[in-house]
Amino acid sequence: SLHDFLANEYPLLDANEQRLFRSLLSEELAEMIAGLHRAGCENRDLKATNLILANPIENLRERGIVDLFLIDLEGVRRLGFIPRFRRERDITRLHLSLLMRAEFHHADRARFLTRYQTHFGESGWKRAWRRLTRSTERRLVAASKSGKTIH
Repeated sequence: SLHDFLANEYPLLDANEQRLFRSLLSEELAEMIAGLHRAGCENRDLKATNLILANPIENLRERGIVDLFLIDLEGVRRLGFIPRFRRERDITRLHLSLLMRAEFHHADRARFLTRYQTHFGESGWKRAWRRLTRSTERRLVAASKSGKTIH
């Protein structure tokens, strides 16, 4: 999973490869999630453990790509039009699963939001970032109060 790769294999990349990986990952995530949302689907279980990378080091070094796949599709529902609040809820779930990963930097998150927003005619990643931060904080507080673990 993406989670396992970040914990175990990402540290084996040199600094330039890490930068390239983060940039490509941000863009690939934005494309994948925007495609899901444009198709009228939401994913109530969007997290790093449900994303798989195909041959990540080999693909990065030899082809300059990140091949990313979504697994565990039980949380995917087709609703037709996905309003912004539902799209942002999906992104919040993913953000929470990557929150403690130091490998995914602020600039990578901004790159993701900027790329994602272009698919919906939106701009201003800073406003989206503030909404994402508030939503994340609410989820963290709720999880803490209920004793749930976020992963």
